[in-house]
Amino acid sequence: MHQILLIHPKYKNKEIIYFPLGLGYVAAACYKQGIEVSCIDMNVSNIDNLQILSMIAKQQFHVVGIGGFLMQLKSTIELTNLIKNRLEDVTVIIGGIQVYGCEKFIMDNSKADIVCVGESEIILPELIDALYTGRNLSAIPSIIFREKGKVVKNNGPSLIMNLDEIDFPKYDIFNMEIYATQNYHGFSGKQTIDFICSRGCPYRCNYCINSMKPVKARYRSPENILKEIRFLKENYNINDFSFADEIFTINKQKALEICEAIQGENITWVTSTRADLLDRDVLSTMKKAGLRMLIIGFESGSEKILRSMNKRVALSKYYESIKLLQKYDIPFYSNFMIGMPEENESTLKETETFCIDNKLIFGASYVTPFPGTKLYDDVRHKIGDEKKYIYSVAEMNFSKKPIINLTEMPAKKLIHHRNKMTVNTIVYLIHNKFRLVPRPLLNITIWCCIFIFNQQNALLSKVTRSISKKLLFFLRKTSI
Repeated sequence: MHQILLIHPKYKNKEIIYFPLGLGYVAAACYKQGIEVSCIDMNVSNIDNLQILSMIAKQQFHVVGIGGFLMQLKSTIELTNLIKNRLEDVTVIIGGIQVYGCEKFIMDNSKADIVCVGESEIILPELIDALYTGRNLSAIPSIIFREKGKVVKNNGPSLIMNLDEIDFPKYDIFNMEIYATQNYHGFSGKQTIDFICSRGCPYRCNYCINSMKPVKARYRSPENILKEIRFLKENYNINDFSFADEIFTINKQKALEICEAIQGENITWVTSTRADLLDRDVLSTMKKAGLRMLIIGFESGSEKILRSMNKRVALSKYYESIKLLQKYDIPFYSNFMIGMPEENESTLKETETFCIDNKLIFGASYVTPFPGTKLYDDVRHKIGDEKKYIYSVAEMNFSKKPIINLTEMPAKKLIHHRNKMTVNTIVYLIHNKFRLVPRPLLNITIWCCIFIFNQQNALLSKVTRSISKKLLFFLRKTSI
């Protein structure tokens, strides 16, 4: 029987737990074709690379697939090279988002046999069959592979246009209890799981992979979504969902149809969207359907920086959407980025003013150019050693310090501005509610908290994240 071991590699210096949807979907596609599938998530188990190696040898896996995000690429390459050095006959396939923009890098720096460039549900089953039967790989679309010492690239379609045709993720090969109770976007008292209603995004923000490799937006039907939600409720007691769509409200009508379908299911959920894709109909319908929080990428409060990002949104729309969110009493988490090449003290002041005007906390990540994005191509000359840079992405926390400084300001000054803006916006919110608390005392306290947060320590990160979530929820409730 054909078989494959799927691996979700370890994050470096981070504790991040979420259901690996990509591997779940791939596992289901393989299982449907009669392929025996095993899966190891190294972020929820205590297994290390040597134990993985022992498992592969003991259970005689001939094919191993490793999928994840760019932050996991260093772990992926380390594990790949260990497997190929010790078990030369095992075929190692690398896939997932980590591949985009890094195809050549992976082939140059790892001993991987094959890289899957497209959506692997339609690639991997056929690929595994070809490997076991000895068929030539030239007919398999959207892969890169080694053949007689050369690297060969196959083009071809690799997008699934009708998402209803995909089987639900193969949940029964995962430890669902861990994902449900320790989910990165989880909420106290809830059983949370990651879930998608659509794939793709029509926008071209230059820091995103969609800026260079646009992927058509595709949607699941409300009936198909409802069926899976009920399956998860009945089989795993899931009552909260992290809808991991790139932008949940890309298509207003489809978003409304989904909300209407799940309205009576007694569930809660969190998802991401753009501020300019919100209106009264959308927000009121989402809230009735169980929306508990929105994650919104404002990115900046400066028109100049928004233009430089190709966000295609007016700042005035941000103000309108925030008023609507507050009117409907919908909690939202504000994402910001700091450090675009055009960033300066003036644009940072504009962003701080925007945050204070709208009672938001400036909790920004530093701009990080990812391979495969327009921003990466634009600043490639500043990166220098690409291998060192890509590996540093795996080990850094983008909220603590910049991996690369793209601005004309010294890095220390950029870091100081980021921390100062965070302190100023938090102090404003607290003092606005509790007038009797002296501002100097608040400043000292928040600066101390920022210092602790910025330490590169996994345990401290976990603790401060928990405290931050509670603080954000409290401040939102007390500031409206």
